[in-house]
Amino acid sequence: MCRKNKSNTLIFFLYLISVFSITEIFAKKLNIPNPNFTYFTIAAGPASGSYFSIASSMAGLLSSPPGSPPCERGGSCGVKDLIALAHATEGSLYNVDLLKERKVDTALIQSDLMIHQKNIKTIATLYPEVLHIVVLQDSPIYKFADLKGKMISIGTRHSGTLPSVRNILNILGLAEKDYVQSYDDPGKACDFLLEGKVDVMLFFAGAPVSCIVNLAKNIPLRFINISPEEEKKIALKNKMFRPYDIEAGLYWNIGKIRSLSVMAQWVVPENTSAELVYNLAKAFWLPQNQNKLQLQFPKINFLSADQSAAFETGSLHKGALTFYEEMGFFPKKKKEIK
Repeated sequence: MCRKNKSNTLIFFLYLISVFSITEIFAKKLNIPNPNFTYFTIAAGPASGSYFSIASSMAGLLSSPPGSPPCERGGSCGVKDLIALAHATEGSLYNVDLLKERKVDTALIQSDLMIHQKNIKTIATLYPEVLHIVVLQDSPIYKFADLKGKMISIGTRHSGTLPSVRNILNILGLAEKDYVQSYDDPGKACDFLLEGKVDVMLFFAGAPVSCIVNLAKNIPLRFINISPEEEKKIALKNKMFRPYDIEAGLYWNIGKIRSLSVMAQWVVPENTSAELVYNLAKAFWLPQNQNKLQLQFPKINFLSADQSAAFETGSLHKGALTFYEEMGFFPKKKKEIK
């Protein structure tokens, strides 16, 4: 493990200890005998990306520590006696490994990675992650063919962006030997683009991405559009990549952009308790919690519960499936939550 990962892990465990201590203190103050609670860790993504900020918000919505006032009295509307914590990681691929090794309880990952996962199931499909292809205004890059020989920021080595972008470039006729790869998180990619250390950055993220918003306010940028011909080529090879329009004005002085998207999905190991997953889905989709999420991220195009339920239903965890059935999104079947 590299020094950076060791540092992140140390900070994470110190945070766990501090939360545990604070919860114990409050439990004693409130005269709660032998507080019994569950820590629930969410693997997110780089601190500079949208996964981490959204996972942090979800952690707050899903938590309801012992002694919390009930939801109907203005308290937490999360899962009773659960404390959720967001954990910064290198991205989707890394999150899949963490789940398989049971080092975290749940994760956010790109939907195209679910194709090859047998023991990971979905709680909810959250929002589109859009392919951002960003260059400086005076760049000679105007189309994918222009990427040949260029230095491309292509995501971290364990991100979902990395294999997805390689796949797209390969479909469009660019093999890995045809360009130079720089493995960066979104924040570093923005810095490198500004400093001229990379020619272009390509990565999937919920739009808008904060570092690009800030960059666009300080220096003229351009986005590379996906052409109709390129859309067709990609659709023939991989149907997980869907056309998507980034609306005009989402980034400073940038018009509408034609791009591609995959979905951000909230997933758990298949053997996670169905009762827990049911309660997580129920808490997440409460109108109070959905309103808070929308207020915190007003420009992220979150799916509704019925839209989420309809997306790749075969991958749903049985606890989530039971919740969506009770909501009337599927024909009801008699299922026991174990």
